Amino acid sequence: NEKVWAEAVIKLMEILLRDKPQALRSFVKDNYEIFKQNDDVWASTGHALFAVKEYKKAKEWFADWRKRKKVESWMLWNFALVLRLLGENIESNHISREALNLKSDNTVNLHLMMLGLDEIFAENYAEAEKFYAQINQQALSDWDRFFYFLVENNLEIYRQAANGQIEEAQELTKIM
Repeated sequence: NEKVWAEAVIKLMEILLRDKPQALRSFVKDNYEIFKQNDDVWASTGHALFAVKEYKKAKEWFADWRKRKKVESWMLWNFALVLRLLGENIESNHISREALNLKSDNTVNLHLMMLGLDEIFAENYAEAEKFYAQINQQALSDWDRFFYFLVENNLEIYRQAANGQIEEAQELTKIM
């Protein structure tokens, strides 16, 4: 049964990642082709490569994402992070935008925050506001709230400055 096999492989990868990262690298290398045959195993393998800091291998692994039968937003989150760690921010932005067109899951907010930050850094505040407005703050973990804080406060600084509240904007900038 493919579903049972996939669940077992994913669980084994989780255990190896936690207890024996070097063995995980070998496990992936030895089973490279077979792990590409199941989309859930494919996504978990990409996550594992990311987690053991094999960023170039993870990028290569995820490169065939468009050929996958069942790609979901969570499957592309690690790919977007890998690309950022490799300095490929434009491609990462593209991947996050593509992820927003897929079935919604708990990583959609992460993609939205990253895209919002990209737009803030590019000084495209109107676009950043659009991403910010879609974020479900209640669904964020404590760690993720930090990124939400960055988006929210950078937008507030922009709003204050645009409304002539220069001192307030400068004060908020100091706090951040």
